[in-house]
Amino acid sequence: MTTATSTQDRLETSARRVLETLQRWDDRFSKHANQKRVHDRKAFQRKLTIIVPESRSPTGDVYAREICEVWTRNISQSGLAFLTHGELVTTSTHIVINLGTKCMLCKIMRHREVHDGFWEYGIKYVEEVQM
Repeated sequence: MTTATSTQDRLETSARRVLETLQRWDDRFSKHANQKRVHDRKAFQRKLTIIVPESRSPTGDVYAREICEVWTRNISQSGLAFLTHGELVTTSTHIVINLGTKCMLCKIMRHREVHDGFWEYGIKYVEEVQM
C-alpha cells in the first residue's frame, strides 16, 4: 500500500468516525428540542464533488476553481450538510455541488469546526447550473 493510499484510508476512517459522532449528537438532541425547519432532513452519507469558484491561500493569493471531495451528512429539499477536512478558504459564499445527474449552485449558510480537523458546512440550493 502506498503512502497516499494509507493517508486517504486514514482520512476516510476519520471522516466516518466524525459523521457517526455528529449523528449520535443529532439523535440525542432531537429528543430534547423541536427543530424549526421547512423541510425534513434525511441521513445521506456519501462522497460528493464540490467546486469552489475561487479559493484563497493562507498567504492571500487568489486561485481559480478548486475541486474537492466532501462527505455528506444529510440532505433535504432545500439543501444539505457536508464535512471537509480543513476549512474551505474561499472568497465567495457560493459553491457548486455535483449531485450525479445535476450540478447545483449553492450558498454556504453556515460552517463550523467540528472534530479532528473537520469542518461542517450547511448549504442551500440556489439553482441548477450547466457544467
